[in-house]
Amino acid sequence: MKSFVTILLTAVLLVLTSCDSGFKRDGVHYQIHGDGVVVMPSRINEYIGDVVIPDTVLYHGSKYAVLMIAESAFENCKLVRSVVIPGTVKNINKKAFAHCYGLRAIHCRVNAPIEIDSTVFEGVDKQRCILYVPLQMAQSYSNSPYWNRFILFEEGEVKGAGGIPAPPTVVKGDDHGE
Repeated sequence: MKSFVTILLTAVLLVLTSCDSGFKRDGVHYQIHGDGVVVMPSRINEYIGDVVIPDTVLYHGSKYAVLMIAESAFENCKLVRSVVIPGTVKNINKKAFAHCYGLRAIHCRVNAPIEIDSTVFEGVDKQRCILYVPLQMAQSYSNSPYWNRFILFEEGEVKGAGGIPAPPTVVKGDDHGE
């Protein structure tokens, strides 16, 4: 009987510990992974509107860099209009934004295109969704598989005449094929 109680307490402790590694900030679900965090799927596809994923999140007094967007993190979130992908992200996994039919703008702050596969933005209307990338990076994105299917704009702190922000620069890729 004593070993059964020990096993039961160990199982409860493991469940509590694993639950503690997942948390939600500003409507986005995260899970601690090594020195950073991963953006996780919501259980009920609750992501809607404009989703801003920050560079870092605070959890129990510690700051964690957002390093990855998990497989299917936003899949079937049909009411997501735009998303900000922070410059700290190193990986975007399969189907991360698949079937986000309402997605119209992606603000990708990553300086060099992350290698992605064809399922990441599967079902997103790439002729209606604008991909905003850092200044000087549009050419890299237009030459990168799967990123090059979007309408590309550069965005940043470039000032036009009189200190007014200059309009974004549109860049069209040469090849939008498979």
